[in-house]
Amino acid sequence: MSRGRKNGKGGLFGIIILVAIAVMAFGGNKNKSSSSETRSLSAVETAAIPEENRVTEAPTSKPTATPTPTASPSPTPEPTAVPELKNGSKGDEVTSLQELLIQYGYLSGSASGKYDNATVKAVKDFQINNGIKETGVCNTEVWERITNRPTWQDTVYKSKKGKVYHSRSDCSGMKKATEMTLSDALRKGLTPCSHCH
Repeated sequence: MSRGRKNGKGGLFGIIILVAIAVMAFGGNKNKSSSSETRSLSAVETAAIPEENRVTEAPTSKPTATPTPTASPSPTPEPTAVPELKNGSKGDEVTSLQELLIQYGYLSGSASGKYDNATVKAVKDFQINNGIKETGVCNTEVWERITNRPTWQDTVYKSKKGKVYHSRSDCSGMKKATEMTLSDALRKGLTPCSHCH
């Protein structure tokens, strides 16, 4: 029985402490305005209140940061399609094509801007070397290949009596090698050398 009283006094003591703290926190100073000012309890004040009588505050959520808007990337422009260029075409596109053909050794001279017979032959040679149907017409496939040209070799070598072409002039002990374009070698029906290719 005495035990129950002791716990009862402890519970009553805790409530008295809690009321005293509340009075000190909220009503201790009459000069303060009756706004919703609150004060946190110190660790000593909190320790004086029994665990079962403590009122815990709900955790306040921190305000979430507003995400900073990021600029969306601008769309990549679609590559402009080159119109089909063929014998008789004229203009800047033809000039650009001829300059590339000259740079890669398919066409000699200077770019005229006129799609003539020499340009047709150069385009055919390029098509042969790149496994494209030989038409002499520069369509989208030809344009994409010539502007993204692989770096493999267009000049090949053939021995005087050989039926194969070589990527090196000294392959297989050749003494006299004839230099030619790969398209000419393919036109003549030569096959690649098994040693140097």
